[in-house]
Amino acid sequence: YPPIKLSVQVQDKHLWIVRDGGAIEAFDLKQNILTEVVVFPFPEDCSVVGIFEHFDDSVFAVSDKGHLAFWSFENPEVELMQIPGVLCVQAVAKVSNFLAVGGKGNQNNLKVFDLKKKQIIYTAKSTMDVRINQAINVDIRAICFTKFDSAEFVATANSNGQIFLYDFSKKSSVSSL
Repeated sequence: YPPIKLSVQVQDKHLWIVRDGGAIEAFDLKQNILTEVVVFPFPEDCSVVGIFEHFDDSVFAVSDKGHLAFWSFENPEVELMQIPGVLCVQAVAKVSNFLAVGGKGNQNNLKVFDLKKKQIIYTAKSTMDVRINQAINVDIRAICFTKFDSAEFVATANSNGQIFLYDFSKKSSVSSL
């Protein structure tokens, strides 16, 4: 078996295991058996950086080049699409109908993608380094969604140690170290 790259538990039903080469296995947690092996048709130079539950007992994977591949038990055909303008994904997070991706370089700043509308609804501006008050080339290593005072935020952590909070509903950002 090729090495395991990442895994995620979906709805307490399955453990999804991503292996080198793009093969994705679904392990049924209730029956304790391997139920499916899916190969998402990403280009050969891509790797899977995230796998998430989707609507109607289906899953989708995100590649490091910004591809999305949707798959379900009922419909084994894989739907493949590209997130517009995303060339590098190092970190990815999902909440509700929103997917946040970020990578390295100004072109790969935080983007929030609406999974229902299948379009980008928010793109972060060039990130400012508060210590030198200058735009920097970002290198996003981690992303998560959070709520604060009933507002929806996306938090990103950069390789230089800065954490940024983005209120994507108001198109504003707040930074802190």
